[in-house]
Amino acid sequence: HFYNGAFGEKWYQTAKALRPGAVGHPFVVQEALDAQGLPAAAGVEVVCVTQNETSNGTQVDATTMQRVTNQYRDALVCVDATSSLGGVNLRYARADVWFGSVQKCLGLPAGLGLLICSPRAVERAKAIGHRPHYNALLHLHEKMLNFQTTHTPNVLGLYLLLRVLQQRTPLKPIADHLGARAEILYKFFEENFPQWTPLVLNPEVRSQTVLALQCATPGLEELKKAALAQDFQLGNGYGAWAKTTFRIANFPQHQDAELVRLQRFLVSMGGEKM
Repeated sequence: HFYNGAFGEKWYQTAKALRPGAVGHPFVVQEALDAQGLPAAAGVEVVCVTQNETSNGTQVDATTMQRVTNQYRDALVCVDATSSLGGVNLRYARADVWFGSVQKCLGLPAGLGLLICSPRAVERAKAIGHRPHYNALLHLHEKMLNFQTTHTPNVLGLYLLLRVLQQRTPLKPIADHLGARAEILYKFFEENFPQWTPLVLNPEVRSQTVLALQCATPGLEELKKAALAQDFQLGNGYGAWAKTTFRIANFPQHQDAELVRLQRFLVSMGGEKM
């Protein structure tokens, strides 16, 4: 398990509770996952990577993901893409299992998880034959082949997801736009607000969909209350950064005009003129 934040660590701790032999490899927020110094591949069955760490606004880029896949060719590579799926142009062929949800870049209410599995992952599951749980992968796959589910599904969520995907433009221009907009937002904070600075100083590892900003504790709650009065809900910090950061989402459903209005509000709260 490679992780640098709260959600990646939760995944590792859950895996370790199920399989005590699981090994965690934390890395620091300001540095990229060291693809050149990855542990030896011998004996590794599954490699887990959090592609977009929602708690601190970092990401593992496509080049690093490719190096991980190359290093562990015989292992299944599993990726948490909860806050990037649908907003970042992910290379799904480079991993065996991707999971996420609909409440981030797909703009829907929480309550519908998404699991993308390669044929190799399904074949490995069949070879192991592990089916102790109601929603075991083999049960899910067997039902899927018959256009069924293992339980009464979130019918409304499925319908809404269908309509969102039908109405969307292709993913690449969406991802390009989010990337360009993220650069504008990071630059906006760096140039205007010495009191609200990006948590992630290294541009190479900054998330394109979740911006984490540092803020002095006494002023943080005041800022969030003032924002809420203007119909902006700034995200709370999370984990180790819960009391010292706030987060701003940069998802496809957010309109450029909304973010410009947010910028003007922040300027009115203490930044330089735009």
